[in-house]
Amino acid sequence: MASTTPSAVLYNTDRLILIGASTGGVDALQCLLKDYPQHGPPLMIVQHTGDRYLKSLARHLDRHSEITVKSAVDGEALRPGHAYLAPSTNSHLCLSTSTQLHCRLLKKPEVGGHRPSIDALFYSAVPHAKRISAAILTGMGRDGATGLLALYKAGAKTFAQNQSTSLVYGMPKAALQLGAVGKEIAIDEMASNLLETCLSHKSSS
Repeated sequence: MASTTPSAVLYNTDRLILIGASTGGVDALQCLLKDYPQHGPPLMIVQHTGDRYLKSLARHLDRHSEITVKSAVDGEALRPGHAYLAPSTNSHLCLSTSTQLHCRLLKKPEVGGHRPSIDALFYSAVPHAKRISAAILTGMGRDGATGLLALYKAGAKTFAQNQSTSLVYGMPKAALQLGAVGKEIAIDEMASNLLETCLSHKSSS
């Protein structure tokens, strides 16, 4: 039997974390993921960037993280300690509608001028909202704001990166103005706040 320590933390196995980012997002994601534990809940990530850089972004983030960061594959089951990144501009990264959560790559038109779209990911997760914690990070424009509002209204825990740590405050500000943000926080506190919403219990022995 594995031993436990006073700092051992368990997370609810049915929780999932969603992240959307754009301009300045690579550094923000690296900051968030560097503190993410190997047994933490799975993450799904949409980062606005070109196809050429998306192919190397997963490898870059994986090298700077304790968890496995990879390009999402259609139909892939979500596993703890893994982050699934939208792999290209040819499809939207979405969440399955089935109880057994897995990635879907949907070749549908752009949403709000974006593919992959943060809104597309967030809206796909609304049926599972009570299992979801979602965050909008630094970025230009409004992508993710209305999707985050839909998640918030359906019972998800929602966050936005604060202005002082955002390279571009457009997307977090748009979500905040809509009333979609449960908590606005600095990027270096984002991982701990997201994980707190997924906490099962902390061992006291």
